[in-house]
Amino acid sequence: MLHNHLSAYLCFFGAYCMPDDGEIVTYRVLAVTTVVLVVVATVAGVYNHRRRLLAWHGLVAAAVVVALVLFAVPQIRWDRPGSPVRNFENGEQCYTGGTGFCQGG
Repeated sequence: MLHNHLSAYLCFFGAYCMPDDGEIVTYRVLAVTTVVLVVVATVAGVYNHRRRLLAWHGLVAAAVVVALVLFAVPQIRWDRPGSPVRNFENGEQCYTGGTGFCQGG
């Protein structure tokens, strides 16, 4: 997941990077596969009555959740997206929401 995240978002010299569809699909496949494997390992531990290993499975499950959030493609936005900005010919900007100068956005 780290490699996929870096290939999607590692840009040099101020370039703006956006992940392509292949990187998004790769992330989703890796995420589902990882979650399924953690669930299978946990169920196997319960089925084989290995209680000590269940603590490790809990730690691995927590690490998987952290990795899924940190290396998400596309990145998870924790803030609200800003208002779209429209530039006029005179260089002034108009934010949505409507004002006397910029009615209806």
